[in-house]
Amino acid sequence: MGKRDFNSATGILAAWIWYAWIYEAAVSARLWESSLAALLLMIALWWLPQLARSTSQSRWLLFGGLAGVAALTNTTLLSVFPCLWCWLWYSYRRRQRSCRTVLLASVTVFVLTLVPWTVRNCVTFGRLMPIRDNFGLELWIGNHEGATESHQYPNAFPILDPTEYNQLGELPFMEAKRHMAAQFIRQHPLDFLNLTAWRLLRFWVTPVGTVWPVISLLAWAGLVVALKRNGFQGAPYAIVVLVFPIIYYITHSFPTYRHPIEPVVFILAMYALVSLVEFATASLRPSHGLP
Repeated sequence: MGKRDFNSATGILAAWIWYAWIYEAAVSARLWESSLAALLLMIALWWLPQLARSTSQSRWLLFGGLAGVAALTNTTLLSVFPCLWCWLWYSYRRRQRSCRTVLLASVTVFVLTLVPWTVRNCVTFGRLMPIRDNFGLELWIGNHEGATESHQYPNAFPILDPTEYNQLGELPFMEAKRHMAAQFIRQHPLDFLNLTAWRLLRFWVTPVGTVWPVISLLAWAGLVVALKRNGFQGAPYAIVVLVFPIIYYITHSFPTYRHPIEPVVFILAMYALVSLVEFATASLRPSHGLP
């Protein structure tokens, strides 16, 4: 993707750093969904230019299925795929073409992909629940009385103390925590804004003591350069970087939560680095023109 969208040096550097970075290897070794979510998101971004040029129904249907699997793997990706569909729709509209039929077909396949899990949830919990829903708990972890800027799980977190969880049951427990978090936000809006700002910063600078803050700074610089040079074609990168983290800004943040978008971050960071080297080389190159 780096080679296709920017240049060979960007793709090569991003791929090698992703391959050799020990921290990424450690995150990938966790028994978690992060690595699969990263793969699914990168496949989606790889497909986008093809979908923007072709109304082949099979490709669009596969994209809808991919979106469904991604949503079931990591619900945070639900915020990204609608934006990617909007980007595709607008890319056709800019060329005075229509993709309405294949777009609707793609969204339909996405919904159908969720149906088996939705049926399972209805049978198990007795209510409509299309995807995993632990939002109430996640919101409460970062927004409650005594919450601080540093990430710390409250004592009532089920893994630390399952007493309340066992007493109430899963759904009532989640609803109770959501209610407590919502009440805290209403009563302490300034504290909520302060915590959100710290979570935003922590999302991009942790783990502390590593070079990750530099990578993040380069990635944001690379995004600016990509949008300036590529315009609309660079928008999918902006969608990922801007939209994906929002849920973690308002709930709570942990370094491994960023893993699904880190391939994109590396591509943008290396693009900024390569662009900086190109600019420095051009500036230092002697001019043979007349004064």
